[in-house]
Amino acid sequence: MVDTSAPAANVEAVSRVATEYFQSWFAGDGERMRACLHPALAKRTPEQPGIVNALYYVLV
Repeated sequence: MVDTSAPAANVEAVSRVATEYFQSWFAGDGERMRACLHPALAKRTPEQPGIVNALYYVLV
């Protein structure tokens, strides 16, 4: 169900930021992507127990 109580300006702002984020991702432009995100954002990926993350080996 879609929440229709959000002001149109908020919906438009979120849409613009999401579009810019995805366009910068497809363009491979990390700086543009970073500009779309809150500076305190901590993106995380849940890991499944027993699965070794390949990134672990790169960081160790």
